[in-house]
Amino acid sequence: MPQIFISYIHEDENVAQALQWFLKAKLPNVNVFVAGDQLRLGDEWLAKIRDALKSARVVLALFSPAAIERPWVNFEAGGAWFSDDKTLVPICIGGLSPASLPKPYSNIQGASLDDRGNLPYGAFQVSGLLHAALLYIVQDLWKILDLSGTSPPQFELNDPEVEQLNIALNRWNSLHTT
Repeated sequence: MPQIFISYIHEDENVAQALQWFLKAKLPNVNVFVAGDQLRLGDEWLAKIRDALKSARVVLALFSPAAIERPWVNFEAGGAWFSDDKTLVPICIGGLSPASLPKPYSNIQGASLDDRGNLPYGAFQVSGLLHAALLYIVQDLWKILDLSGTSPPQFELNDPEVEQLNIALNRWNSLHTT
């Protein structure tokens, strides 16, 4: 059963899958559910998503400017927000920050994978800010999930999972920035 459920809209699926790959590599023995990765032909997708959401301990709501306006991420995040046995974590892309999200999400500690505000227009690269955000996410999820060991594994900017996430963020940025 998934311990982490990543909620996202279809347009943000590449980022969600790259985040899943990153988390699986950095949080050993943690199941990370991303619908596009786990749904197969013949699956009753709504039931499968509901079961995964019900069994998750952490729900990462991937918020982009479009996702805020659409019902699906809000619906799944709302289910986590009302649950006493789940932790809801907003993860922002597309120039958003947790503080800029609408209520109640802006009241919840989250993280941004987007540091475009610190780079020239159109430029996006793996930077110290992205690395710090990923470290923060991994360290806190390690504690929330009460994983064994004293601390999560360290990683570098050039780790394949970080580079893959960077590629997905670059692709997202090129498709959604005008």
